[in-house]
Amino acid sequence: TRVSVTIEDRPFDEGAMRTAHRMFEVERDGRRAAFVAKFYKHRVSKSEVLEEAKLNMIAETYAHDFNRKSGVAKTVAFVPTYALELEERNKMVCCCEPVLQGDYQKHNNNDGVVATARQVPQAFSHYTYEASGRELLVCDIQGVGDY
Repeated sequence: TRVSVTIEDRPFDEGAMRTAHRMFEVERDGRRAAFVAKFYKHRVSKSEVLEEAKLNMIAETYAHDFNRKSGVAKTVAFVPTYALELEERNKMVCCCEPVLQGDYQKHNNNDGVVATARQVPQAFSHYTYEASGRELLVCDIQGVGDY
């Protein structure tokens, strides 16, 4: 599906692997929806970016299972991730996701650091490891409030 977007050239944040840029999807009537576009710092293939979006969907599937089975009041959810091929940027590919309003918190990371006292993110990461037969661990859990 074709969409019209504007992306700020200068990142507003960056992590170890990607930069984060403000992006707006522009509707035909001029309305704008706020997103974050994430670009890898090193060159990656289109299939690698599509794999990232796919992994987000897999994490969301585990979140639904965890929420159903755990019985905890605080649920786990993931914002939808989209892959975009940018025609006006030499078909560069990036992932984007809707902007969440509020202060981001990182609950854990890829190096095993537990960054907050919240137990549900840690329980979810452990759940994914056990539920996948110890084949997968969903970590680098971050969000705004309970999302």
